[in-house]
Amino acid sequence: MRIAILLFSVLLAACSDPGRYLPTFTPHKIDIRQGNLVTQEMRAKIKLGMNEGQVKAALGAPLLNDIYHPNRWDYLYRLEQAGEVSAQQRLTLYFENGRLARIDDATPLQAARAGNGADAPAAAAAAAPAVAEAPSAGVPAQAFPPPVPLAPVALVLPAEMDTAQPDPAAEVRQSMLDWAAAWSERDLEVYLASYAPTYAAPGLSRKQWEQQRRQRIRKPRSIAVELSDITIELQGKDRASAAFRQDYRSDVYRDQSRKLLRLQKINNVWLIVGEQSVE
Repeated sequence: MRIAILLFSVLLAACSDPGRYLPTFTPHKIDIRQGNLVTQEMRAKIKLGMNEGQVKAALGAPLLNDIYHPNRWDYLYRLEQAGEVSAQQRLTLYFENGRLARIDDATPLQAARAGNGADAPAAAAAAAPAVAEAPSAGVPAQAFPPPVPLAPVALVLPAEMDTAQPDPAAEVRQSMLDWAAAWSERDLEVYLASYAPTYAAPGLSRKQWEQQRRQRIRKPRSIAVELSDITIELQGKDRASAAFRQDYRSDVYRDQSRKLLRLQKINNVWLIVGEQSVE
């Protein structure tokens, strides 16, 4: 009888604190990425004065662009690891009359925990003191479910709002005027971005053609290019041809000619895929 009581007491003591002997499990927290990261190379491609199509070709579509603020584009990026924000970025672009007028790097890419050397642990502890505290002995750690990523919010247009489709011919015409304006301003980045990545003049590679154009555009001190008698012919939804008269003037040369451009809509932007002079 005495032995039975002793065994029962040992078993009872063992069951009084099961957390001491049983392992504690916590859920695995996956990395959560929201938005699109704008790299330094992508950021360097955008310049003031670019049209919306050229900006979209360089950065892609913005994460936030609602119908009530069409002239403001927000590019957001957020990386969450192990339940904590480890990096975030916010880039806001403002347009006026269809041209990029202001760039606001409100939150450039940065780590959520700043500091280096001896300051880094202190900054991390100040940012999350509750997480730094170890649970008291005998109390199992409380497990929380992983955070749920935010789903994209669809904007619902009011029934009475005008949702007219854009005119492809007007888009082609505007792309041509932007091309001529960039040429006149000697803005090489915008000028070259008006051509499709696969474009190259006959007998030249793309790299050789770009070098040739850079030399010829940089040589004069001033350039003025005017287009007139523009005739646009649409060929399906994503191809078009445009015939026009080009008046080129610089401090060293002047020329008037008829030209024909072939354009293709790539990533929602009309780009030049062919160019030739005609009689």
